[in-house]
Amino acid sequence: MFDDFEDDDINPLLERFREGVHRNESVYFDVEDFEALIQFFLVRNNAENAWKAWNWAADFHAENAWIPLLKARILMFEGHLAEALTCLEREPEDEEMLEVLWHLRAEIYSDLLEHDLALLYYRKVVKVCPDDAKAMIWMDMAHEYVMNDEQDEAIMALKRAIRLQPEAEQAYSTLFHLTDELGLAQDSLSFFSGLTDSNPYNWMAWFYLGLSYKTLDLIEEALRCFDLVITIKESTPEAHMEMASCFMHLESWASAKRSIEQARRFGGEAVGLDFMTGECLENQEDWQGALLYYRKVAEAVPGYAEAWMGIGVCLCESGFVAEGIAHMDHAIELESEYSEYRLIRAVWLRDSGALGEAETEYQTLSEMDASNWEVYYDWAALYVRMDDLVMALETMMQALKCEPNSALIHYRIAAVAYRQGSRQLGQDFLQKALQMDYSAFPEMLDLIPELATDSDIAQLIDNYKTHEN
Repeated sequence: MFDDFEDDDINPLLERFREGVHRNESVYFDVEDFEALIQFFLVRNNAENAWKAWNWAADFHAENAWIPLLKARILMFEGHLAEALTCLEREPEDEEMLEVLWHLRAEIYSDLLEHDLALLYYRKVVKVCPDDAKAMIWMDMAHEYVMNDEQDEAIMALKRAIRLQPEAEQAYSTLFHLTDELGLAQDSLSFFSGLTDSNPYNWMAWFYLGLSYKTLDLIEEALRCFDLVITIKESTPEAHMEMASCFMHLESWASAKRSIEQARRFGGEAVGLDFMTGECLENQEDWQGALLYYRKVAEAVPGYAEAWMGIGVCLCESGFVAEGIAHMDHAIELESEYSEYRLIRAVWLRDSGALGEAETEYQTLSEMDASNWEVYYDWAALYVRMDDLVMALETMMQALKCEPNSALIHYRIAAVAYRQGSRQLGQDFLQKALQMDYSAFPEMLDLIPELATDSDIAQLIDNYKTHEN
């Protein structure tokens, strides 16, 4: 019941149906044909014709047990769920009809958010439905488990669905995202790895295994998986896109662009590929090339905040700071809760000399995200620029409270302390920073370049260089 159908099958029925409507006469069909007509009309959001077909069916087949089930289906479509349930009160002896009735009840209880009852009937259905339908039922059950906050059961149900139907892409996707959300990437890694062991040509398993590696920041392993997907099924644009993403993570921009072009060749989603191209060009400091792609994205999807932010950054880098900040403002309007945009904007305001506006932005950021050490880290640099070393040191100390094990923050505190004349404090923080991460010492000199000529600082850094070697 309610199986898919081809237009070639339905067209003769539609012609007869339309003739009957035109003559204002009921037309006889078999119950199966009425079912096909009703399903056709519901798929096309035409409840009026679905009811007309059902009324004819009820006239011609009044005693047929399928008629209440067809009525329930239309009522479900219209959202009359309680009324639909009343059509399903009597359980028929026919096993096929019983399966359909249980399935309809499960769907209704799901829509009513009665997840325990929905699961009760899905469990009944999965015991009697054909083998080729079981995977879909397990996927439906997984949804109910998620809604019931039974995540472990949902994961087990999705795994059963995949084992029953290794091509069930929706089950792979749901399983991956669920385990990712729960921080169980290692579990999905083991499961997808097992699938590839049992069938090395299962490209879908390789793809989601690659995503699992990527989630764990194991980029080289992820690349190997996506490369195998392409070897098995070259025309998979998502695999080329993920290859590009991995190369971008490794800052291999030329390789990333080659993968992007392959994704385009096989019909990858244009907006996403244009944005990735813009990112590659931006990181290669090709500001004009990046602008071209970011603008294409913003034109295609005006609400794409990250594209507007990309335009803003590229304009600023090209010397058009006021215009760039205006584009950043638009990105912030689109995603006002995303603090990263405001942080980038604050840096450009600071570096362009709009110190008061920058200070206001940092204040806003500290209220939005009080535990973000980067806010205080950059804010302190603003106070250095304003030559307010007391506030610079106080703000950097706030960054240290948020991230006490950061060598970068220790270097910056040392720099401010030395500049302030507190040489012992500066030396203490510099020594600790050198112990934490010797290679990051340029961070101190970037903030206050004149410290590079301080012989005591140079000697201390050199001593630790000798110690490192």
